[in-house]
Amino acid sequence: MIRIKYPNITLFAASLVLAFVLAQTGIFEALEGLGKLGYLGAFTAGLLWPLTFATPLAAASFFYLGQTINIWQLIAVGSAGALISDL
Repeated sequence: MIRIKYPNITLFAASLVLAFVLAQTGIFEALEGLGKLGYLGAFTAGLLWPLTFATPLAAASFFYLGQTINIWQLIAVGSAGALISDL
């Protein structure tokens, strides 16, 4: 069995590569629909933020949400989601 010296960094790098591949296929256009969810979408993206493999997806979600929601409210709701997820 192969033991990975830095498993979290390896998973994070793999998630970045996966996010890049998914972006090339056009899957992130579906994230534009998160703007319709408003604060629920911000809270959901915040829930994903502390998870190593989902951080790039959450970052893309925040990018799209920032175009439709007040940035300070987005930060507050997203941070609350991250706090709940990290407990």
